[in-house]
Amino acid sequence: MPELRGDALSLKAALEGPEVVPENRPAATDLGVLTRLLGNAPCAAMMLQREVLLALLSQPDLQHDVRFALRMVADVATERVAVIAMDGDLGGRLAWGAMGALGLAGLRVPTVLVATPVPDAAAAQAAIQRVLDTSNARYKGAFVLQPVAGPSTTLYALESAGGDEWVDALAKSDRPAYAVVDGWLLVSSNLAALQKLAQADAARRGHATGAPTWAEPLEGMAAVQLWLDLARSDKVARDAIATWSMAQLFLNGGNSQAVREQLNLVRTWIDAFAPFGQARAALDRRGPRTELVLDLGLSGSAGSVRMPAP
Repeated sequence: MPELRGDALSLKAALEGPEVVPENRPAATDLGVLTRLLGNAPCAAMMLQREVLLALLSQPDLQHDVRFALRMVADVATERVAVIAMDGDLGGRLAWGAMGALGLAGLRVPTVLVATPVPDAAAAQAAIQRVLDTSNARYKGAFVLQPVAGPSTTLYALESAGGDEWVDALAKSDRPAYAVVDGWLLVSSNLAALQKLAQADAARRGHATGAPTWAEPLEGMAAVQLWLDLARSDKVARDAIATWSMAQLFLNGGNSQAVREQLNLVRTWIDAFAPFGQARAALDRRGPRTELVLDLGLSGSAGSVRMPAP
């Protein structure tokens, strides 16, 4: 059921089931520490109950590698899991194939951070080590964790014992890493972003800070909650499209008509949603009823942007 409110659009849909969506329940841990650690770094954020991961694992048509990855996350997660995307200075780069040979730095992409509350730091570190051991056994790898000193805690970066795994082709700052900070396990797609977060947090300690915009949409009881800064995501997507187009030009001798049409379609959708400023969504379940609520623009909030007049 759509509802148009000046500079905002609200959509709501309800259906019976599905069982993959668990019942609503209040969170046992607040986001105070996480908001202090991340500040305004996120351009997108999602919070989901651990039961969502377990329900997805029960689906019969999951690919084997996807099932394995979800199981590893579920084994480390506690009550809920936050998935955060960070852009700008905290973003990273993704390079593959001949990009390095061509002198391309790689595709600028947001850093992905997975966070979960952990009451026991030693137990969290042991869980990460079990995941690493299981992955090494499954894929015949030799990955290890290298300690890296931080301002207030030790960070652990991924590398290999033999120096011949894919991770060894990356600069140390671009390698996946994790840390346990004040009751939260933080797993980052690159070490540099985690180091910057740790340094900024050390500087902020003892100073009062307001709640960032992304926090409130993630503090409800719904099984899945999402917040997205559409303006910042617009820039991220445009940069990604431009870099991808350049890579295709060098690697394939030019974009095909089909590729150009697909990129133009993506740009059209980006242009359509970016003026709303922000988006938030929640997927929850009460008894047999599942409800999806999507708000674009968040009318009346500071982050709302009015759609341009035709």
